[in-house]
Parts: sequence; C-alpha cells; structure tokens
Amino acid sequence: MRSKAFLGIFVITQLVMVVATMGIVGSEGGSSNNSEELTMMFWGAIAIPFLIFQPLLAIESIHSEVKHKTLEMLYLSRLSSRRIILGKFYSHMLQTLMIACTIMPYVVLRYFAGGVNLLMEISTFISIVLISALGTAISVSTSSFSVRHPRSHRVRILILLILIVVGSTTGFGMFTAFMRFGGGGSINWVDFVTFVLMVPFVIYQVLSLGMSQVAPVSENNLLHKRINCFAVLAIYIIFRYFCESFLPLLPVMVCFLMSALEGVFSGDANYRSSYQPVKKYPEIGLLVAPNRYAYFNWFNLAVLMSLMLMVLEIANDDLGGNNKAMLILAPLICLAVYFTQMQLAQKEIWANINNFFIVFFLPFTLFLGMGFNDSLDSVLHNDAYEVFAVSYIFYANIMISYGLALQISRWKKEKLNTMHVLLAVISLIIIGTISLILKSIFTHRVDEVMAFFPLELFPVMLDNNETKGIALGSIVHLQLFFSLLALHLMSAESAKKFFQFREEGKDSTDEVDQARSLTEEL
Repeated sequence: MRSKAFLGIFVITQLVMVVATMGIVGSEGGSSNNSEELTMMFWGAIAIPFLIFQPLLAIESIHSEVKHKTLEMLYLSRLSSRRIILGKFYSHMLQTLMIACTIMPYVVLRYFAGGVNLLMEISTFISIVLISALGTAISVSTSSFSVRHPRSHRVRILILLILIVVGSTTGFGMFTAFMRFGGGGSINWVDFVTFVLMVPFVIYQVLSLGMSQVAPVSENNLLHKRINCFAVLAIYIIFRYFCESFLPLLPVMVCFLMSALEGVFSGDANYRSSYQPVKKYPEIGLLVAPNRYAYFNWFNLAVLMSLMLMVLEIANDDLGGNNKAMLILAPLICLAVYFTQMQLAQKEIWANINNFFIVFFLPFTLFLGMGFNDSLDSVLHNDAYEVFAVSYIFYANIMISYGLALQISRWKKEKLNTMHVLLAVISLIIIGTISLILKSIFTHRVDEVMAFFPLELFPVMLDNNETKGIALGSIVHLQLFFSLLALHLMSAESAKKFFQFREEGKDSTDEVDQARSLTEEL
C-alpha cells in the first residue's frame, strides 16, 4: 500500500470523484441528475481505476518474486501454491476494497441529491467491483506464468493490457445494459443475485491456472478445482428455475471449459505425492488423478455438460421458458452417468474400451448432431445444425492443433509445453489464412472448395448444408482422425501409469497399516 502506483491511483480517484460529484450535485434541478451524460461521467470516473489500473497493478505480483529470486523462500515456508496465489490476490483485492469504501459516500451523496435509484446504483457498483476482481485474478494468473516462462513477460503484459481494456469495458457495458434494459425493461434481481454468487467461483477457476504454474509437479490441486466446478453447477441447478435469462449459464460454461482445456494441455505427474488424493479418495480417484487418462475423462464431462446446457437453454428460450425442469434434471443425469462411467474406468479390465470411448465419443456425438439436425430442429427451431457445427469446428481446431503440438514436442524431443501449442496454433492459422486468401483470389466462392486446414471449416461448413459441408471438409476430418488416434495412444500409455501408481499407492498404504498395527501390538 506504500507503493507510488497505489497512492497515485488512490489520490487521483478521490480528486476525480470530488469534481464529478460536485458537478452533479451542483447542477440545477433534480432532473439533470438523472441525465445519461452525468450518469456516464460519474460511473466512468469510478470504472477507470477499478477496471483498468487496479488489475494491471497485479501483473507484477508473481513476476517480482521470480525477478528478485524470492519465490524459493515462499516454497521453504511450506506455503502451498494455492495459498501463494490466493495471498497475492487477496492483497490486491484489499487495495481495491479500500478504494471502494472511500467511493461509497459519493454514491450515497448522489442519492440525497435526488433523482437516483439507490438500488440500481449499488448493483452497478457491485458489478464494477466484481469485474475488477476478475481482472485482478486474470493478472495474477498471467503473472504466474513467469515461473516457467520468464522471458515472455512483456508479451503477456501487452496481451493483458489489450484484454483488460477491451474486455472489462465491453463486459461492464454489456452487464449494465442487461441490468438496465434487460428482462423487458425491468431488473430481474434473481438473475443478478445468482450471477453475483457465481462470479467468485469463476475468479477461483481463473486463479487455479496460476496455481498450476506456481505449483511443483508433485503438488496436486485438482480436488479444489473439481469441487469449484461442481459448486458453480450446484448454484445453477438451485437458482435456474427462478431465473428469467440464460445469464447463469455463462459462469458454468467458463468454469467447466477452462478446467477441461487446462487438463487436456497438462502432462502426467507421476509422483507418489501427487497421487495422495487418489489414495485418500479411491472412489473418485480418477477425478483427482494428475494423469492424461483422467484428464480426458474430465474433458468429456465438461464439454458435454456445457454443450448440453447450451442446447437446452436455446430450446427453453424458443419454448418461452417452459423447459426449465429439463435444465435442472439434465445436469444431474449427466453427473450420474459420469460417476458410473468413472467407476468402470477405474477398473483395469475396462481401461482399453474406456480409453477409446473417451477419445472418440465427443467428436462422434457432435458429428451425429449435425447429421440428424432435421430431427433436432423441431426442438431447437432450426438452430440444431449451427450449434453442433460450431462446436464441432472449435473441437476440430483445438484437437488438430493439440495433435500437431504433440508431434512438434516429439520431434524436438522435449516435454509438451505452451510454446509447442502456440507454435502449432500459429502455424495452422497462418497457413489456413493464406489458403483462404488464395482461394478467394482464384475462385468466386470459397465455400465451394475443399477445406485443407481446420481454420477453413468455418466458411465451408457454416455456409453449406450438412452433407455438402462434411464432404468439403473430408481432408480436415482425416487430420482430426489421426490427431485423435495419437491422443488415443498417448492416453493408453497414461492409463498404464495410472493403474501402476494407484497400485503402488495401495501397497504403500498396506505397509503403513501393517506398521501401525505392529506398533500397537508392541
């Protein structure tokens, strides 16, 4: 709090708020206090330090520890990566809340000036603080990547600056527009309260990315991450029946998809200490195992849960909100099926079948969804093909890039890391963009030409019907098949390691029990 950056932001914010409030309170007539110009000026003065400056201060939180070589001292203090990241986040949020407390009197003063809806003002203020907290969490997680990639810190700062400036202002604008004009011109407070309850879980999920970077390979934080996803889903199930919009779905999708992608792009951590949660909770061992075999099981659940809820939300919107019961029952059924499948996957006799199932089930389901869109159109009202086609395109782009990154890592004889993934994605984007430009020059219709790269699936499949689009993208489907085959072989190797380390865990547990019983006898 003694840093010049925080003191400067604090003093400048107070001066701006004093000037803005004096201008509003001193204006003639109470009606002018209600004008859009004065409201935008007031909340703009509040939003700038909260949405831009405060989150950017957190970009040095972990990087400063790396630069001054003091991170090792934190490890020696036996602090876990979760406590390190949360401690950094809390310290920056304490500064944000301090500024928020000093600004609250200005908000109340506008109420006494007249012509202000205090409930609306407080809800807008809470949304600003929550978006600021989310931006701070993104900054702390971004800073934590310095632990393994210190040289690219300046690039991360530039990307984060663009993301915060564009994302926070856009997000705040959309959120306030929804609160002020959504729901038929009236505020739905159940939607707002549900969203506020969910945002902390989204913040924790963002911070968990930083925990993965700070944590040593032998540390396992998967249990907290999985519980966080189930918690936000529980809030969705409890409150969705009373909500009038799809807004509560967004935090659920963010948490599940972020957790799914983090798992897929993580490697095996074959250490006895990392398998302690597996030994402690054997019934859900596959849920907390730091292993690609377990990650792909979770990836299927996360993506299917997000896709299923999105499809049901579209159907519920088309039916005028008469399908809310399915929005509550469907996630529960999906979880029951997942835990049943997980029990089978933890038996070595079913490992090969389950491994093939978890790799090929999701693309096959999306493919069938496009093929049988005529049957689903009666439920989704002509949105079936678009939903499944867009999901399939994103899945193909991610998995083909991931398969290419695996080949790059094997060619360089290195462990799969972020640079390999970035190199694969950038290569496919560049080559796909060049091919699209060349096709647009030499032909009149780009969507009538065979797709050679994943990026080209967007114009090919969305601008045609399903039969034509699938045929034109056949080469890309072949690329996807080879990528999934490589993932299948890699997951099969990880499955062997999972059962090996789980059995070692059982043996060590039996030895401890024998030693304990012998000690009691003596």
